[in-house]
Amino acid sequence: MLNENLIFKKANDMSDIFTYLKEGHLPFSGGTDVLIKLKEGFLKNNKVVYIGDVPQLRGISIVNDKVVIGSAEKITNIIEFFEEKNIFPALKNALLTIGSVQIRNQATLGGNLGNCSPVADSIPMLMCLDAVVNLVSSENKRKLPLVDFPKGVCQNALLTGEIIHSIEIPLSESKNIQFYRKFGQRKEVAIQKCSVGAYIEIEKDIVKDARIAIGAVYTRALRVDDAESYLNGKSLSEDVIKEAATLISAASKPITDIRSDEEYRKVMVGNGFYEEMLKAVKSEK
Repeated sequence: MLNENLIFKKANDMSDIFTYLKEGHLPFSGGTDVLIKLKEGFLKNNKVVYIGDVPQLRGISIVNDKVVIGSAEKITNIIEFFEEKNIFPALKNALLTIGSVQIRNQATLGGNLGNCSPVADSIPMLMCLDAVVNLVSSENKRKLPLVDFPKGVCQNALLTGEIIHSIEIPLSESKNIQFYRKFGQRKEVAIQKCSVGAYIEIEKDIVKDARIAIGAVYTRALRVDDAESYLNGKSLSEDVIKEAATLISAASKPITDIRSDEEYRKVMVGNGFYEEMLKAVKSEK
């Protein structure tokens, strides 16, 4: 059961949020992570504030060639928006692997980011898409590349008094290959064993801009700089793809736990990239 000493507040606007933050309340919007932690006693803080109905944190729009997503927007609504606009297919697929339909109807993108678990399904593809996080406090606003937001296991770059306001994802008309591959016990309702995402811009059959990110193989999701640098300027032959996959495996520093072992994760994160890239390249021909 929940802590009987729990102090619950509901914010109606941004001013409410900052007032409650100063009083030491922990903000949440969907609650799919926070409520479990409260129930299991993993959170020392007994003061929480619900921010999911604050209008400034909701909505999805296209502004100046960027998609702007409010941090409290539900995962299901984001998936439907991507489907309607025919954009970000790999990120849409990543979001579809989060929990179940019921969880996605309640969970929010800001919550998935803020929790900053190494196994968060949204983060690798957001990194690949060069997403930016808009952070706000009562005194300040700042933008942070999403790749710099995770700092460790369930640790992020939020400063005291800050919340995630929204996430920006740039749109691109460049020819590209993009995919997200997750390894788990099941396709849904399963925490990932490891994952790999990629966004590869191609110009005249040469890689112009390679972005690759991996999840659940380090203390946080991360971009694979060595593999990206190796691919840039090359044609996507099978040998080139195989070498990039080797570099991806080498960049991973997984652990052995109840879900999987270190060697499996290291091998599969590279194999996942190799298989998905080869499939994508063959489909282009």
